[in-house]
Formats: sequence, C-alpha cells, structure tokens
Amino acid sequence: MKPNGFVIVPRFPFEKEFDQVVFNLLIAKANYKDSDSCKRGQCILSLRSVSEFMMCSFRQIDNAIKRLSDMNLIHVQKSKVRGQGTIITIFDYDKFQSLPYYANENETVSETQNDNKKPYSYGAESDNFSSSETESGTYRTTSINSKKDKKEYILVDFPIDRGAFLKIYNDCFRERFGRNHMKVSQSQLERIMDLIDEIEELDIDEEMFEDGAIQHLNNLPEGNNGHILPFLMGYYRHFEYY
Repeated sequence: MKPNGFVIVPRFPFEKEFDQVVFNLLIAKANYKDSDSCKRGQCILSLRSVSEFMMCSFRQIDNAIKRLSDMNLIHVQKSKVRGQGTIITIFDYDKFQSLPYYANENETVSETQNDNKKPYSYGAESDNFSSSETESGTYRTTSINSKKDKKEYILVDFPIDRGAFLKIYNDCFRERFGRNHMKVSQSQLERIMDLIDEIEELDIDEEMFEDGAIQHLNNLPEGNNGHILPFLMGYYRHFEYY
C-alpha cells in the first residue's frame, strides 16, 4: 500500500498523552486544501466513530476535544448539515505544516517542553538513580547528581491508601511478584494520581480494573518490573468495554 501524502505532526507538552493521540488524528484527517465540504486545516468527523476507531469511550474523545479547544489548538462547531458530524478547525495549520516554522521555533519549543513536561522514570529503586525503559522491556539506571534532581526523585511508598484502584493494583502486583509494588518518585506519584482521576471519571468499576490489571501483569515481557505507570498510561487499551 502506498501513502497518499504526508503531514507534519507537531509535538506539544500535553499533560495527558491521550490528547496528543487525538490531536495527531485531527492533523492527519484535516484537509490539505479546500474542498466543497470544508477548508484547508479543517475536517468533519463523527466523534462517536472516532471513539470506536480508537477503541475508547465517547466521553474520552469528547473530553480530549474540549481540552484541545481550551488550549486554543482547535475550534469545534456542529455541521449545519444534519447528521454530517462535527467540523474541527485546526488553528495555525499552515504554520504546523511548514518545516521552516520549526527551524525558527526549535529552541523555544525545546525549552517549553523541558519546562512543562517531567520525565517518567519507572521503578527507580534509589533516590540517587532514575530508570528508563529499554526496547527489551528492562530498565537502565542513570545517576542523578544535582540537589534539584534528587528532590525530584525522592521515593515514597506506593500509595495504596489513595483509592481502591491503587490497592487493587498492589494486590495484583503482590500476587504476580510476591511483594508489594516498588516505591515511586514524587513526580511519578503526581502522574499516577492524575491518571487515576481520569479513570475515575469513566464507567470503570473495581472488577473491570482488577481484570485489566491481572491481564496486564500476567502478560508482561521478561524483565519488565510491572510498574503501574505504563498500565495507567495505556488504560484505554486494557478495558474490554471500550
């Protein structure tokens, strides 16, 4: 199969990775030139169809669209034609599709990403080291020297008292590995709680969460330490009702 064109996909320091996925889809679907139905940088979509295509809930898509709109990345309006769907206009589409734009803004974009997006280091076992996942699913450690970095990676106990879902995951983890979930850094804890908040907004009950956690942990590749963050970050793939 040959591609019928290409698009340039900008990267933003989204707080929720799911928003980047949705924005990527909108960029890919947007017209590269005017048509009878919409202009360049616009697309007409059924959000219900998008949720089915991405195997997630309609509410997830709707919330992501609202967040992108609040960030002034897109404009949303209902089509005047009944049953046609939603018209999405991507602001600054021409800039996003121009490579010189990134050459000029490269330094600024890089600084913004570094300032607003903290690295995720799954399964760090010491406040002097961070860890990063390799292609094989194992984790390598990197020394952290500055006081600022050490503060960022101070470890705390896995927060089983912060909600039923976290206790369930820890119970499943203990069943799989014979011990409690490893400690997490303060930055990881913030990310974990943000993702738990997202899940709690959905219709996922404790039984569904437990089934998803068991399936995830039982199918880990060799060497994967079962840290909760990858599971939470891919929650929209783990629950069958999506």
